Amino acid sequence: MGGPVLGGYLTEHFTWRWIFFINIPIGLVALGVVQTHLDLPVPNEDHTIDYLGALLVTVATITLLLITTWGGSRFAWDSGQILSLAAVFLASTILFVYQELRIDEPIFPVSLLGNRTIAGIDFIGFAVVGIGLLGGLTYIPIFLQTVLDVSGTNAGLLLLPLIGGFIVLSAVTGQLMSKVGYYKPFTVLGAALAAGGYYLLSTMGVNTSLLWASVFMFVTGSGLGLTMPTLEVGIQNAVEREDLAVVTSSVMFSRTLGEGVGVAILGAVLGNQLSTRLTGTTLDESTAQHLIEGGEEITPSMLNSLPPEAAQIVTTVLSNSFSAVFLVAAAIMAVGFVVALTLPNAELGEEVPVENETGGEATQSLD
Repeated sequence: MGGPVLGGYLTEHFTWRWIFFINIPIGLVALGVVQTHLDLPVPNEDHTIDYLGALLVTVATITLLLITTWGGSRFAWDSGQILSLAAVFLASTILFVYQELRIDEPIFPVSLLGNRTIAGIDFIGFAVVGIGLLGGLTYIPIFLQTVLDVSGTNAGLLLLPLIGGFIVLSAVTGQLMSKVGYYKPFTVLGAALAAGGYYLLSTMGVNTSLLWASVFMFVTGSGLGLTMPTLEVGIQNAVEREDLAVVTSSVMFSRTLGEGVGVAILGAVLGNQLSTRLTGTTLDESTAQHLIEGGEEITPSMLNSLPPEAAQIVTTVLSNSFSAVFLVAAAIMAVGFVVALTLPNAELGEEVPVENETGGEATQSLD
Protein backbone atom coordinates (compact mmCIF):
# COMPACT_ATOMS: atom_id res chain seq x y z
CA MET A 1 0.00 0.00 0.00
CA GLY A 2 2.96 2.30 0.46
CA GLY A 3 4.07 1.93 -3.15
CA PRO A 4 1.87 4.67 -4.66
CA VAL A 5 2.78 7.11 -1.89
CA LEU A 6 6.51 6.44 -2.27
CA GLY A 7 6.21 6.64 -6.05
CA GLY A 8 4.42 9.98 -5.85
CA TYR A 9 7.02 11.36 -3.45
CA LEU A 10 9.95 10.26 -5.61
CA THR A 11 8.33 11.66 -8.75
CA GLU A 12 7.53 15.00 -7.14
CA HIS A 13 10.83 15.59 -5.30
CA PHE A 14 13.38 13.77 -7.48
CA THR A 15 12.55 12.28 -10.88
CA TRP A 16 10.15 9.66 -12.17
CA ARG A 17 13.14 7.45 -13.01
CA TRP A 18 13.59 6.75 -9.31
CA ILE A 19 10.39 4.70 -9.25
CA PHE A 20 12.43 2.17 -11.26
CA PHE A 21 15.80 2.67 -9.57
CA ILE A 22 14.29 2.00 -6.12
CA ASN A 23 13.41 -1.53 -7.20
CA ILE A 24 17.05 -2.50 -7.83
CA PRO A 25 18.13 -2.81 -4.16
CA ILE A 26 14.75 -4.31 -3.23
CA GLY A 27 15.12 -6.88 -6.00
CA LEU A 28 18.67 -7.74 -4.94
CA VAL A 29 17.54 -8.33 -1.35
CA ALA A 30 14.67 -10.53 -2.54
CA LEU A 31 17.04 -12.47 -4.79
CA GLY A 32 19.42 -13.04 -1.87
CA VAL A 33 16.64 -14.29 0.40
CA VAL A 34 15.35 -16.69 -2.26
CA GLN A 35 18.84 -17.96 -3.02
CA THR A 36 19.71 -18.65 0.61
CA HIS A 37 16.39 -19.78 2.10
CA LEU A 38 14.28 -21.37 -0.65
CA ASP A 39 14.98 -25.09 -0.86
CA LEU A 40 12.71 -26.98 -3.24
CA PRO A 41 13.07 -30.59 -4.31
CA VAL A 42 14.16 -31.06 -7.92
CA PRO A 43 12.27 -33.89 -9.66
CA ASN A 44 14.50 -36.45 -11.34
CA GLU A 45 12.68 -36.39 -14.67
CA ASP A 46 13.68 -35.47 -18.19
CA HIS A 47 11.54 -32.91 -20.00
CA THR A 48 11.70 -31.20 -23.36
CA ILE A 49 11.56 -27.40 -23.14
CA ASP A 50 9.44 -25.75 -25.80
CA TYR A 51 11.92 -23.02 -26.77
CA LEU A 52 10.24 -22.34 -30.11
CA GLY A 53 6.82 -21.93 -28.49
CA ALA A 54 8.32 -19.54 -25.94
CA LEU A 55 9.93 -17.50 -28.71
CA LEU A 56 6.73 -17.33 -30.76
CA VAL A 57 4.53 -16.24 -27.84
CA THR A 58 7.15 -13.61 -26.93
CA VAL A 59 7.10 -12.20 -30.47
CA ALA A 60 3.28 -12.20 -30.52
CA THR A 61 3.10 -10.44 -27.15
CA ILE A 62 5.67 -7.77 -28.02
CA THR A 63 4.08 -6.96 -31.37
CA LEU A 64 0.63 -6.72 -29.78
CA LEU A 65 1.95 -4.27 -27.18
CA LEU A 66 3.66 -2.21 -29.88
CA ILE A 67 0.48 -2.10 -31.96
CA THR A 68 -1.65 -0.88 -29.07
CA THR A 69 1.02 1.57 -27.89
CA TRP A 70 1.99 3.11 -31.23
CA GLY A 71 -1.30 2.79 -33.13
CA GLY A 72 -3.11 6.11 -33.43
CA SER A 73 -0.33 8.02 -31.65
CA ARG A 74 3.13 7.58 -33.15
CA PHE A 75 1.78 5.95 -36.32
CA ALA A 76 -1.62 5.96 -38.00
CA TRP A 77 -3.62 2.76 -37.63
CA ASP A 78 -3.42 2.14 -41.39
CA SER A 79 0.29 2.98 -41.64
CA GLY A 80 2.82 0.51 -42.99
CA GLN A 81 4.47 0.19 -39.58
CA ILE A 82 1.27 -0.82 -37.76
CA LEU A 83 0.11 -3.10 -40.58
CA SER A 84 3.52 -4.80 -40.60
CA LEU A 85 3.37 -5.33 -36.86
CA ALA A 86 -0.16 -6.71 -37.22
CA ALA A 87 1.07 -9.17 -39.84
CA VAL A 88 3.91 -10.33 -37.56
CA PHE A 89 1.48 -10.67 -34.65
CA LEU A 90 -0.96 -12.73 -36.71
CA ALA A 91 1.76 -14.97 -38.17
CA SER A 92 3.48 -15.60 -34.83
CA THR A 93 0.14 -16.36 -33.16
CA ILE A 94 -0.81 -18.90 -35.83
CA LEU A 95 2.64 -20.50 -35.69
CA PHE A 96 2.46 -20.63 -31.88
CA VAL A 97 -0.87 -22.47 -31.98
CA TYR A 98 0.53 -24.91 -34.59
CA GLN A 99 3.66 -25.47 -32.50
CA GLU A 100 1.66 -26.17 -29.33
CA LEU A 101 -0.58 -28.66 -31.12
CA ARG A 102 2.24 -30.69 -32.65
CA ILE A 103 4.61 -31.27 -29.69
CA ASP A 104 4.28 -33.54 -26.67
CA GLU A 105 5.19 -30.98 -23.98
CA PRO A 106 3.86 -27.55 -25.02
CA ILE A 107 4.31 -24.56 -22.75
CA PHE A 108 0.56 -24.06 -23.06
CA PRO A 109 -1.76 -26.79 -24.37
CA VAL A 110 -4.11 -24.66 -26.48
CA SER A 111 -6.72 -27.43 -26.29
CA LEU A 112 -7.37 -26.26 -22.72
CA LEU A 113 -9.02 -23.14 -24.14
CA GLY A 114 -11.85 -25.40 -25.23
CA ASN A 115 -12.75 -25.50 -21.55
CA ARG A 116 -15.29 -22.70 -21.01
CA THR A 117 -14.04 -22.01 -17.51
CA ILE A 118 -10.39 -21.62 -18.54
CA ALA A 119 -11.15 -19.38 -21.52
CA GLY A 120 -13.58 -17.27 -19.49
CA ILE A 121 -11.30 -16.82 -16.49
CA ASP A 122 -8.31 -15.97 -18.69
CA PHE A 123 -10.40 -13.26 -20.36
CA ILE A 124 -11.60 -11.89 -17.01
CA GLY A 125 -8.00 -11.82 -15.77
CA PHE A 126 -7.04 -9.87 -18.89
CA ALA A 127 -9.99 -7.45 -19.00
CA VAL A 128 -11.08 -6.91 -15.41
CA VAL A 129 -8.04 -7.39 -13.19
CA GLY A 130 -5.30 -6.56 -15.73
CA ILE A 131 -6.83 -3.51 -17.39
CA GLY A 132 -8.85 -2.49 -14.34
CA LEU A 133 -6.06 -2.43 -11.77
CA LEU A 134 -3.15 -0.95 -13.70
CA GLY A 135 -5.44 1.36 -15.66
CA GLY A 136 -6.63 2.85 -12.39
CA LEU A 137 -3.15 3.06 -10.87
CA THR A 138 -1.88 4.81 -14.01
CA TYR A 139 -4.60 7.32 -14.92
CA ILE A 140 -6.31 8.18 -11.64
CA PRO A 141 -3.16 9.92 -10.27
CA ILE A 142 -2.83 11.91 -13.50
CA PHE A 143 -6.46 13.01 -13.15
CA LEU A 144 -5.92 13.99 -9.51
CA GLN A 145 -2.83 16.05 -10.33
CA THR A 146 -3.98 17.78 -13.50
CA VAL A 147 -7.71 18.24 -12.89
CA LEU A 148 -8.01 18.43 -9.09
CA ASP A 149 -4.55 20.09 -8.64
CA VAL A 150 -3.25 17.52 -6.15
CA SER A 151 0.50 17.15 -5.61
CA GLY A 152 2.31 13.99 -6.70
CA THR A 153 2.79 12.78 -3.13
CA ASN A 154 -0.84 13.41 -2.22
CA ALA A 155 -2.01 11.75 -5.43
CA GLY A 156 -0.18 8.61 -4.34
CA LEU A 157 -1.70 8.91 -0.87
CA LEU A 158 -5.18 9.34 -2.32
CA LEU A 159 -4.80 6.02 -4.14
CA LEU A 160 -5.01 4.24 -0.78
CA PRO A 161 -8.82 3.77 -1.06
CA LEU A 162 -8.29 1.96 -4.37
CA ILE A 163 -5.42 -0.16 -3.04
CA GLY A 164 -7.05 -0.63 0.36
CA GLY A 165 -10.34 -1.81 -1.13
CA PHE A 166 -8.41 -4.19 -3.38
CA ILE A 167 -6.34 -5.71 -0.56
CA VAL A 168 -9.12 -5.96 2.02
CA LEU A 169 -11.67 -7.48 -0.34
CA SER A 170 -9.08 -9.92 -1.72
CA ALA A 171 -8.46 -11.24 1.79
CA VAL A 172 -12.14 -11.33 2.70
CA THR A 173 -13.09 -13.07 -0.54
CA GLY A 174 -10.64 -15.89 0.12
CA GLN A 175 -12.29 -16.56 3.47
CA LEU A 176 -15.81 -16.30 2.11
CA MET A 177 -15.13 -18.68 -0.79
CA SER A 178 -13.98 -21.39 1.60
CA LYS A 179 -17.21 -21.04 3.59
CA VAL A 180 -19.65 -20.68 0.69
CA GLY A 181 -17.99 -23.34 -1.46
CA TYR A 182 -18.40 -21.48 -4.74
CA TYR A 183 -16.27 -18.90 -6.54
CA LYS A 184 -18.61 -17.69 -9.30
CA PRO A 185 -20.82 -15.38 -7.17
CA PHE A 186 -17.74 -13.41 -6.11
CA THR A 187 -16.40 -13.22 -9.68
CA VAL A 188 -19.73 -11.88 -10.95
CA LEU A 189 -20.14 -9.41 -8.09
CA GLY A 190 -16.54 -8.24 -8.39
CA ALA A 191 -16.78 -7.58 -12.13
CA ALA A 192 -20.08 -5.73 -11.61
CA LEU A 193 -18.55 -3.56 -8.87
CA ALA A 194 -15.48 -2.85 -11.01
CA ALA A 195 -17.69 -1.75 -13.90
CA GLY A 196 -19.80 0.37 -11.57
CA GLY A 197 -16.72 1.87 -9.95
CA TYR A 198 -15.24 2.93 -13.27
CA TYR A 199 -18.58 4.42 -14.28
CA LEU A 200 -18.54 6.47 -11.07
CA LEU A 201 -14.97 7.55 -11.88
CA SER A 202 -16.18 8.71 -15.30
CA THR A 203 -18.59 11.16 -13.60
CA MET A 204 -15.75 13.02 -11.85
CA GLY A 205 -14.98 16.56 -12.94
CA VAL A 206 -13.25 19.74 -11.85
CA ASN A 207 -15.72 20.20 -8.98
CA THR A 208 -15.54 16.65 -7.60
CA SER A 209 -14.46 16.58 -3.97
CA LEU A 210 -11.59 14.38 -2.84
CA LEU A 211 -14.01 12.56 -0.52
CA TRP A 212 -16.23 11.43 -3.39
CA ALA A 213 -13.21 10.59 -5.51
CA SER A 214 -11.99 8.37 -2.68
CA VAL A 215 -15.39 6.68 -2.43
CA PHE A 216 -15.40 5.97 -6.17
CA MET A 217 -11.87 4.55 -5.95
CA PHE A 218 -12.82 2.33 -3.02
CA VAL A 219 -15.76 0.88 -4.96
CA THR A 220 -13.51 0.18 -7.93
CA GLY A 221 -10.75 -1.38 -5.83
CA SER A 222 -13.28 -3.50 -3.94
CA GLY A 223 -14.63 -4.91 -7.20
CA LEU A 224 -11.14 -5.77 -8.41
CA GLY A 225 -10.31 -7.29 -5.01
CA LEU A 226 -13.42 -9.46 -5.11
CA THR A 227 -12.52 -10.73 -8.57
CA MET A 228 -8.80 -11.49 -8.41
CA PRO A 229 -8.67 -14.32 -5.82
CA THR A 230 -11.49 -16.17 -7.55
CA LEU A 231 -9.57 -16.53 -10.81
CA GLU A 232 -6.81 -18.90 -9.73
CA VAL A 233 -9.18 -20.88 -7.52
CA GLY A 234 -11.74 -21.23 -10.30
CA ILE A 235 -9.27 -22.15 -13.02
CA GLN A 236 -7.48 -24.70 -10.83
CA ASN A 237 -10.82 -26.24 -9.92
CA ALA A 238 -11.54 -26.88 -13.62
CA VAL A 239 -8.55 -29.06 -14.54
CA GLU A 240 -6.74 -32.19 -13.51
CA ARG A 241 -3.70 -32.07 -11.31
CA GLU A 242 -1.09 -32.24 -14.07
CA ASP A 243 -2.52 -29.07 -15.64
CA LEU A 244 -2.60 -26.97 -12.45
CA ALA A 245 0.72 -25.23 -13.12
CA VAL A 246 0.00 -24.35 -16.74
CA VAL A 247 -3.49 -22.93 -16.13
CA THR A 248 -2.24 -20.96 -13.13
CA SER A 249 0.50 -19.42 -15.25
CA SER A 250 -2.02 -18.75 -18.04
CA VAL A 251 -4.24 -16.60 -15.84
CA MET A 252 -1.19 -14.73 -14.52
CA PHE A 253 0.02 -14.17 -18.09
CA SER A 254 -3.44 -12.95 -19.15
CA ARG A 255 -3.52 -10.51 -16.26
CA THR A 256 -0.04 -9.18 -17.06
CA LEU A 257 -0.88 -8.86 -20.75
CA GLY A 258 -4.05 -6.99 -19.82
CA GLU A 259 -2.00 -4.54 -17.78
CA GLY A 260 0.26 -3.71 -20.71
CA VAL A 261 -2.41 -3.64 -23.40
CA GLY A 262 -4.93 -1.88 -21.16
CA VAL A 263 -2.65 1.03 -20.30
CA ALA A 264 -1.89 1.43 -24.02
CA ILE A 265 -5.57 1.32 -25.02
CA LEU A 266 -6.65 3.81 -22.36
CA GLY A 267 -3.67 6.01 -23.25
CA ALA A 268 -4.76 5.99 -26.89
CA VAL A 269 -8.28 7.01 -25.83
CA LEU A 270 -6.88 9.83 -23.72
CA GLY A 271 -4.62 11.09 -26.51
CA ASN A 272 -7.44 10.97 -29.05
CA GLN A 273 -9.84 12.79 -26.74
CA LEU A 274 -7.30 15.50 -25.95
CA SER A 275 -6.51 16.02 -29.63
CA THR A 276 -10.18 16.25 -30.61
CA ARG A 277 -11.30 18.46 -27.74
CA LEU A 278 -8.32 20.85 -27.75
CA THR A 279 -8.80 21.47 -31.46
CA GLY A 280 -12.31 22.75 -30.80
CA THR A 281 -11.38 25.24 -28.05
CA THR A 282 -10.64 28.96 -28.20
CA LEU A 283 -6.94 28.38 -27.46
CA ASP A 284 -4.58 29.86 -30.00
CA GLU A 285 -3.40 27.32 -32.56
CA SER A 286 0.25 27.13 -31.41
CA THR A 287 -0.70 26.49 -27.76
CA ALA A 288 -3.29 23.86 -28.71
CA GLN A 289 -0.79 22.10 -31.00
CA HIS A 290 1.87 22.12 -28.27
CA LEU A 291 -0.55 20.51 -25.82
CA ILE A 292 -1.75 17.98 -28.39
CA GLU A 293 1.83 16.93 -29.06
CA GLY A 294 2.35 16.61 -25.30
CA GLY A 295 -0.62 14.24 -25.12
CA GLU A 296 -0.52 12.15 -21.95
CA GLU A 297 2.53 14.08 -20.74
CA ILE A 298 0.52 17.17 -19.78
CA THR A 299 1.71 17.94 -16.26
CA PRO A 300 0.69 20.35 -13.48
CA SER A 301 3.80 22.44 -14.19
CA MET A 302 2.79 22.68 -17.85
CA LEU A 303 -0.69 23.86 -16.79
CA ASN A 304 0.79 26.39 -14.36
CA SER A 305 2.85 27.91 -17.17
CA LEU A 306 -0.32 28.82 -19.09
CA PRO A 307 -2.35 32.01 -18.62
CA PRO A 308 -5.24 31.46 -16.12
CA GLU A 309 -7.95 31.48 -18.79
CA ALA A 310 -6.08 28.99 -21.00
CA ALA A 311 -5.30 26.78 -17.99
CA GLN A 312 -9.00 26.64 -17.10
CA ILE A 313 -9.89 25.59 -20.66
CA VAL A 314 -7.24 22.86 -20.69
CA THR A 315 -8.31 21.60 -17.26
CA THR A 316 -11.89 21.27 -18.47
CA VAL A 317 -10.69 19.44 -21.60
CA LEU A 318 -8.62 17.09 -19.44
CA SER A 319 -11.58 16.42 -17.16
CA ASN A 320 -13.84 15.51 -20.09
CA SER A 321 -11.09 13.41 -21.68
CA PHE A 322 -10.54 11.39 -18.51
CA SER A 323 -14.30 10.85 -18.27
CA ALA A 324 -14.12 9.16 -21.68
CA VAL A 325 -11.13 7.06 -20.56
CA PHE A 326 -12.91 5.81 -17.44
CA LEU A 327 -16.10 5.19 -19.40
CA VAL A 328 -14.20 2.98 -21.87
CA ALA A 329 -12.71 1.11 -18.92
CA ALA A 330 -16.21 0.68 -17.47
CA ALA A 331 -17.37 -0.83 -20.78
CA ILE A 332 -14.46 -3.30 -20.72
CA MET A 333 -15.32 -4.25 -17.12
CA ALA A 334 -18.94 -4.73 -18.21
CA VAL A 335 -17.84 -7.22 -20.88
CA GLY A 336 -15.93 -9.05 -18.17
CA PHE A 337 -19.10 -9.10 -16.07
CA VAL A 338 -21.03 -10.71 -18.95
CA VAL A 339 -18.31 -13.34 -19.37
CA ALA A 340 -18.40 -14.02 -15.61
CA LEU A 341 -22.13 -14.73 -15.87
CA THR A 342 -21.41 -17.50 -18.39
CA LEU A 343 -18.98 -19.38 -16.11
CA PRO A 344 -20.21 -22.72 -14.74
CA ASN A 345 -21.25 -22.50 -11.10
CA ALA A 346 -18.91 -25.32 -10.07
CA GLU A 347 -18.60 -26.25 -6.43
CA LEU A 348 -15.15 -25.92 -4.95
CA GLY A 349 -13.55 -29.10 -3.68
CA GLU A 350 -15.07 -31.31 -6.34
CA GLU A 351 -12.96 -34.40 -6.86
CA VAL A 352 -11.15 -34.72 -10.16
CA PRO A 353 -9.43 -37.78 -11.60
CA VAL A 354 -5.66 -37.91 -11.15
CA GLU A 355 -3.17 -40.63 -11.97
CA ASN A 356 -1.75 -42.43 -8.95
CA GLU A 357 1.74 -43.92 -8.62
CA THR A 358 0.62 -47.36 -9.81
CA GLY A 359 -0.78 -45.94 -13.04
CA GLY A 360 -4.40 -46.35 -12.03
CA GLU A 361 -6.92 -43.64 -11.30
CA ALA A 362 -7.47 -42.10 -7.90
CA THR A 363 -9.34 -39.02 -6.79
CA GLN A 364 -8.04 -35.96 -5.11
CA SER A 365 -9.98 -33.22 -3.42
CA LEU A 366 -9.17 -29.66 -4.44
CA ASP A 367 -9.93 -28.27 -1.00
